[in-house]
Amino acid sequence: GKKCPWLNEATAKLHSMLKEDSVLKDSIMKEMLDFCDGNGNRYASLLKKMLTKTISTESRSVNGAKKSSNDDRQLATHRKAKKKEHPIPTSYELVIKSLQASFIDGSPVPSWAVLMNHDTTTDKEAEKYLSLPSPPKWVDSPHDLKCLRSKLHEVIDNSNSDTLNNKMKFEHFVAFDSEFRSEYGSTELATIQFSIIEDGLPLAWVVDLNPNPADAIYSTMTCDILRWIFIESDARIVGFAHRHDLHMISSYIGEDIPFAANFVDIQLLALHKMTDDTGCASDTSSLPGLKSCCSYFLEASGKMVGQKDMKSWSLSKNEQCSNWAQRPLTASQLQYAGLDAAVLLVLLAEIVRS
Repeated sequence: GKKCPWLNEATAKLHSMLKEDSVLKDSIMKEMLDFCDGNGNRYASLLKKMLTKTISTESRSVNGAKKSSNDDRQLATHRKAKKKEHPIPTSYELVIKSLQASFIDGSPVPSWAVLMNHDTTTDKEAEKYLSLPSPPKWVDSPHDLKCLRSKLHEVIDNSNSDTLNNKMKFEHFVAFDSEFRSEYGSTELATIQFSIIEDGLPLAWVVDLNPNPADAIYSTMTCDILRWIFIESDARIVGFAHRHDLHMISSYIGEDIPFAANFVDIQLLALHKMTDDTGCASDTSSLPGLKSCCSYFLEASGKMVGQKDMKSWSLSKNEQCSNWAQRPLTASQLQYAGLDAAVLLVLLAEIVRS
């Protein structure tokens, strides 16, 4: 809420319109909840939490215990109806099995250590934040795009070559994430981030999708490289709850991106590993966030190697709701954006390792 003041204001305005109890209120609220469920991005999830929390609070204060009980039951019914399992695709299991060979043949494998690069605190018990070993590269020119495409082409070509030999390495994957900007009630892509592993270390690029001033040649080139990487190439793509990201990228390039077997959602992989570890394998309905996934596997890794202080490290989300339309972006924003992509490859390695 503190980082997204517009979300609080929007929710307050909505509830000021719905003060009177009526069938209209119920139908609007149900439509809003359905909208949040359908979108599945972090902003929709925040809005849903605020809506459901406010419904319960208002019903208790205005309508008394009896009315509150009815509303709570309605909300519980809605949540139960929307609660669904998230099965893991068979292709994911094949990826895990193939990557396990990397721990045997000596191929470079990323670990949490590569993201534990500095300690900005003097208190050993204080929380420490993960960071990239080197700053991400800012891409905002045709030349930068050509260099990025060349690098990604190299990764994909090596992946295709090794696939023919039934080999799969962490260096074959391309992780991605995106940030959004909101203006005049619409949400658009602001940046897209890519990351790869090279010699066991993550490299990251942050691509400007909101050039100021506008550049037609650059925008055409960004569409071409996005169409190539997500539709035309055989890239092994890693994302996190990336359905909404792909929808936004599809809108940006003007072409639908099909969900293919070469896409890996780290959120699903982490979910099933976490539920297996906690003995709740039958309940895979609650999807974890990226920060909680990192915290879980950091602590698990610390236990494996006997390092208790690993649980004091975490993934910072301080820049999540910052102004992604501003140019230039701050160093902190670039670090945040690049890390959100790079950490997915480390998470993949930790899931395979565990």
